[in-house]
Amino acid sequence: MTRTNSRADASSSRDTGSQQDTGSQQDTNSQRDVTGRTQADRNSPTSSEIEARLVRFVDQPPATPNVQYLRDEERVRALDHLGRCDRVLDVASESGVTAGIDANEVTRVDFASAASDTAEAVLGDTVSDYALASYDDPQLPFDDDSFDAVVCIGPYDWPFLDIDALTAEIRRVVVPGGRFVFSVPTPRSPYFANGKNRFLTPDETTALVSDGWTVVARDFVFQYPRRLHSTINRLPSPFQYPFVWGAQLATTLLTRTGRAAMASYVVVAADSTA
Repeated sequence: MTRTNSRADASSSRDTGSQQDTGSQQDTNSQRDVTGRTQADRNSPTSSEIEARLVRFVDQPPATPNVQYLRDEERVRALDHLGRCDRVLDVASESGVTAGIDANEVTRVDFASAASDTAEAVLGDTVSDYALASYDDPQLPFDDDSFDAVVCIGPYDWPFLDIDALTAEIRRVVVPGGRFVFSVPTPRSPYFANGKNRFLTPDETTALVSDGWTVVARDFVFQYPRRLHSTINRLPSPFQYPFVWGAQLATTLLTRTGRAAMASYVVVAADSTA
């Protein structure tokens, strides 16, 4: 096991577990940036706040069934699209995603040293190499064509991460024909009003991989609308399971029928072009 350092250290996170009851939070105004992507209209977090969020994100404790459902659905679908690989790069996913990768060598890159330390404490020798990059200028510390596949579940939510630059870097480090799997929430997410994350429409999500990639799959993950989601979260855990099963069925149906407009999250698999 080795550790690779890039030229900068930064951090960021989507802490879904801290958003279990969205109904108690105030709605915030939103705006579109120059790319058309929905952003929160609030002050940028400090570096210490970003780092704290990322550390929490790396190793999230189990949540109530309705919240855990989303984490599990993203992870299972992402790993299914990833399949068996030789060399895989995990870009700061929740540690449960990293642990589930089926590969001969797994490298993980994070955006803060504290987050990387946390990942190493949780994952240990299951990861071959731990590396660091900067979220505002995410140049990955790897040579061209270093990996057969890349997975990134969570970080594309972060409004302080330069996702266009990151996507270009991922294209650089993955081999021609290599696979990239990532997820992004849509404005239909019950967390949209919290104003903490980036939200892209399904078409905006696909546009991220329009240059140098071929999209091979899109899974449309369903979540209940904000008020119902909040109400379900307050139920005792045993009473949440029927709603979880309903959401799982809805995700399967939306994905099978291509009903992108109903999705709260989109899991995308794309292959790099030669």
